[in-house]
Amino acid sequence: MAKQDDIAFETLGYKDWSEDNQRSPQNNAFIYQAVMDALRKHTRSVGRFDAKSFSR
Repeated sequence: MAKQDDIAFETLGYKDWSEDNQRSPQNNAFIYQAVMDALRKHTRSVGRFDAKSFSR
């Protein structure tokens, strides 16, 4: 999660992780990517989608 956290913070241009920033739907693609990355460390057959499939 830390890697995607850093990527989201920079990509979305946050100055801090405010309450509103933490709850923003813009974070969904980054959360999804972190979960899929973790699952793929254990098995490759977890799904064909990645964060690029979602609009930000």
